[in-house]
Amino acid sequence: MKKTIRLALAVAVATVMVLVCAQAALAEGTQSGIEVKGSITAIDKTAVPPTVTITTKTDSAVILKVDSNTVITKTGIGNITINDLAINDKVTANYDQTTLIASKIEVNQALGKRHSFEGTIKSLTGTSLVVTTNKGDETFQVGSATQYKVPGVKNATLSNFAVGNKVSVSTAEVTVGSTVVEMAQRLTLIPAKPIKTSRTGTVTAYTANTSITIQDKKGNSYTFIVNSNTKISLKKGVTGITVGDQVNISAQRLPSESQFTARIIRDSGVPKAKGNHQTQQTNNGVVKTNSGKGNKNK
Repeated sequence: MKKTIRLALAVAVATVMVLVCAQAALAEGTQSGIEVKGSITAIDKTAVPPTVTITTKTDSAVILKVDSNTVITKTGIGNITINDLAINDKVTANYDQTTLIASKIEVNQALGKRHSFEGTIKSLTGTSLVVTTNKGDETFQVGSATQYKVPGVKNATLSNFAVGNKVSVSTAEVTVGSTVVEMAQRLTLIPAKPIKTSRTGTVTAYTANTSITIQDKKGNSYTFIVNSNTKISLKKGVTGITVGDQVNISAQRLPSESQFTARIIRDSGVPKAKGNHQTQQTNNGVVKTNSGKGNKNK
């Protein structure tokens, strides 16, 4: 009798545990959504919202709704739209079991041949760029999966690149719709060597941490950018850069930049007169000059 009661209790406890686990699994499934893997067998863009039919290996099909919140991605490309989906695409989708609205559709494709290029950007848009290489112009597509590398720049984007930049491009052949294109997987900026110059002249305008303008002996005027990295060296007795000071400026600029940035400004202060020149007029109107070096009796 006691054995029977213990057995009944054990069965009851086991049943409760199974129910609890089942409820937990059901709750988890509801929160994370249902996943389906298969091939796209139909796309209806006329439906509201549009629908995609996914058929599994066991020939069971599910018709999913695609709304504005559905995230669609494709291997090697990144974000795409329903217009980029095609029949027979291999996909993995997550959807709500009640509404059948897809939260995410991932198109899985094997990347094609990979290539590497190096050259100069000839033109670029938000979705592609043309690079002039030693073999001619090459066109590459870019997408949300493209990685951008710029020395000294964290989280670089396409906006950090410009026409004239020297770059290296790593690509993979991918299918967009029914077209095979070269998709940039990584775009790396190759830093150009800076152009250096040195100028000496008189300060005609100066704004701290902004700019300095000087004029040399020939009357040529030069303006340089001044920033927090500019080092300023003052001659003993000089308290700061002022208009009229004699300075020497070492500067540089990248080929992609239009203006030089001052790296070092050496300020010698206001130039001293070369002599204390004095003049006097004689009785016959001739002007004599005394250079200040002392008079010699003749």
